[in-house]
Amino acid sequence: MFNNSIGVLGKCFYKFKSEEIIYNYTFIPVFHPTKNDFWDNGFPTNSLYYWYINNISTSAINLYEFFVKNESINTKNLLNYYWLLDGHNNAKGYAAFTRGVEWKLKGMGIAK
Repeated sequence: MFNNSIGVLGKCFYKFKSEEIIYNYTFIPVFHPTKNDFWDNGFPTNSLYYWYINNISTSAINLYEFFVKNESINTKNLLNYYWLLDGHNNAKGYAAFTRGVEWKLKGMGIAK
């Protein structure tokens, strides 16, 4: 299933990247982990991220790494950032998401 996801997402990624020049935009995908990623050492988010930067472009945001290193999110405090039942971020999780995107865009010189 993971390899199939790479194939489907890869086609989408290539299409977005190929249209950057035509439509004058910069495609920067955000790899956002689910709460399950923290139980599986970042899989599949990290795997997709590394596939992308090795095959398409280094312009991407890996929020799993940001969450672990900068926000100290782990399996013990996970539910402070994600809803228990549906697994989406809660307000604290989306605040961390925003900090991660801002941090990366500043590092890339896109945001101030």
